[in-house]
Amino acid sequence: MAIEAKACPRSVLSLLRGSAMLDLQHLETFRVAAVTRNFTRAAAALGICQSTVTTHIMALERELGAALFTRNRFSKTVALTEEGRQALEYARRLLALVDETKSVIRVGRESTATVG
Repeated sequence: MAIEAKACPRSVLSLLRGSAMLDLQHLETFRVAAVTRNFTRAAAALGICQSTVTTHIMALERELGAALFTRNRFSKTVALTEEGRQALEYARRLLALVDETKSVIRVGRESTATVG
């Protein structure tokens, strides 16, 4: 059975063009940076460069239109802003849903492989 593609109304398309999708890697980087409270430690935990952590956080802040961290230049630590605390809760939920989706698909694939 073929799936019929339906046209999106112009209003929906214009909304989608105006906003980018949240990048899961940026959300994971944000989550780890929030936990470690330090971009260098977050980079080490993720196995990426510190500049990549900064780039991910800046992109996420730009996308959300809010500063997620306050930065202390002297101690090199970061603290979540109120918007950052809110975003962290949603980031955790989204990342948990991704993990759940992967698990469900993996289990389904494994059960299908053993049935046949």
